[in-house]
Amino acid sequence: MTCLSFCAIYLYKCVIKVMKKREIYDHLAEIYLSAPKKKKAKIGKFSQFKQAFLISVVVGVTFFIAASAVKIPRGVSQMALVVQAEPVKINYNLGVIKKEIYSLDLSNLDLAKFKAIGFSLRKTNPRDRVHLRVELQSSFKEIAQVYIDDVRDKWEEFKLSFNEFPGISDWSRLTRVAFVVEEWNTRDKKGIVYLDDVKFLK
Repeated sequence: MTCLSFCAIYLYKCVIKVMKKREIYDHLAEIYLSAPKKKKAKIGKFSQFKQAFLISVVVGVTFFIAASAVKIPRGVSQMALVVQAEPVKINYNLGVIKKEIYSLDLSNLDLAKFKAIGFSLRKTNPRDRVHLRVELQSSFKEIAQVYIDDVRDKWEEFKLSFNEFPGISDWSRLTRVAFVVEEWNTRDKKGIVYLDDVKFLK
């Protein structure tokens, strides 16, 4: 239970105490002061109105506090489906191998209602020249790819429309998205590319 919830409960208890004290005072006044019936009726109506008003205030405050405490988890959106929310490092040494691949298993993900893939990139060596291949694959063994020219040494956001991947005809069962650094597409053959916030966009 949060601190705000404790405050709401404490406020509610205070209101109840005030209401009970008011009822006791009215009862004592009725006995000892012999107030007229009309006046007693007015006092009773006023007390009921006050009670209803105070209860509505407490309920409203409690609802507001509860609504404010709700947190929306990262990656949940009607417009985007995040599949990689944390930065990852593509560390390549292409003197030994011909290419370095970072891939995400999509497990036959249905992307028929989505229109694009988005992500952010940066390289660590500003003097290097790196091109990155983005590859999508479906369960029907269809493969399509797009190249990102000259990745910068500062974070840059990319949005690639599915229309740029003509090799895929059915977007209802995607199996993999891969980010590839190849030997012939980097000048220094060795370095690091960071990838972050991979998502599919509607």
